[in-house]
Amino acid sequence: GLADSGSPDQELLLAGSEERRGERLAMLEAALEQFDDAAVFTLHGFCRRVLQERAFESRTLFDVELEPDSTRLWREAADQFWRRHFYDAGLRQVLLVRHCGVTAESLYDLLRAHLAQAEVGILGRATQRDWREVMQEADAAFDAVVAAWTSGRTAVEACFGDTGGTWAKVPYNRSERVGPMLAQVAALMEDREVSPDALETLMQFRQSVLNTAINLNQRKKGAVVPEHPFFAACDVLAGALEVLGARLRCEFLVQAPAELARLKERDRQMGFDDLLAGVAGALAGPAGPSLARLLRQRHRAALIDEFQDTDPLQWRIFSQVFGTGECHLYLVGDPKQAIYSFRGADVFAYLRAREAADRELTLDVNWRSERGLVEAVNGLFQNHPSPFATPDIQFRPVGAGGRSDAAPFT
Repeated sequence: GLADSGSPDQELLLAGSEERRGERLAMLEAALEQFDDAAVFTLHGFCRRVLQERAFESRTLFDVELEPDSTRLWREAADQFWRRHFYDAGLRQVLLVRHCGVTAESLYDLLRAHLAQAEVGILGRATQRDWREVMQEADAAFDAVVAAWTSGRTAVEACFGDTGGTWAKVPYNRSERVGPMLAQVAALMEDREVSPDALETLMQFRQSVLNTAINLNQRKKGAVVPEHPFFAACDVLAGALEVLGARLRCEFLVQAPAELARLKERDRQMGFDDLLAGVAGALAGPAGPSLARLLRQRHRAALIDEFQDTDPLQWRIFSQVFGTGECHLYLVGDPKQAIYSFRGADVFAYLRAREAADRELTLDVNWRSERGLVEAVNGLFQNHPSPFATPDIQFRPVGAGGRSDAAPFT
């Protein structure tokens, strides 16, 4: 039985005097009997309970409802941003902004992706210039395109078609193809067709695009790509629009947290991420030390399973509460199984936590798999110097427990 197995754990349990062995066995039996009384939570569930039971320390309203799906508020935040900035804007400004890929729908997609990552910051240099100034530069770039077209239309059109476009590939070398394109550009320049399609056609006359459209056979014969201030002005406009799009996205992401907070306060609701943010904010506030102390008094030990799927915010919460050395904190995880980065999990949070640990233990026996499979996996990974892209995650070969050899595939 127990005395004959010879495992290190059992040897430790049975070491010492009869009285000490009896005490250890009694403690083990008591722990097993009381195991069902242990507090078991998801990380979000733990934070929710903290906010509910420690409302004063966390400054949480009592009547706030948990809403698992915040997409309605994300969409409303995107819609509100678009309306505030462009409801009264001119048709051309709306056209330029839409060409940048900035719409209410794209802003919603951006916000959803942004919030899926934990604590993503916005670089300061991305917000140094007012977006209105960037918008004015894009407007000025468009005016320069119009001016270059107005003064040089005849010369521009002479560069294309059956006669002037022999240097180029399709569509620039065929009048029946490039003619409608030039007509659409003319309509845009004269404000007769202010449409996304027309602006997209205009972008096909950038100097950088034309440089890639030369016919290689004609180049061998000495043909060159024509140059004109209109083509160069189109390139400048494209660059200005790229800057404008980036600046507007940054503006939205900077404003979004305050807008979402306002909408949630209006509707008296919070999402799952707000549970984490609420506890983290409470711990960082003036009542943080007393809140952490109360939690340590209530939970003398904490064990977090699948720790490789946590994020930096979650680790900061639990390290502040349980990582002070006043209680026991156990982290169970395998960085090789960190597969939830799309949900914000950060394997580097696991690596930082591992560095902070005062002891590291590894399971070196696989009890589930057949010996042949264990040996095959060992052989596959242990011969590579860095099989998981970073030297901080190494493959450690394990032994086979042998239980599955007698009954494979069960």
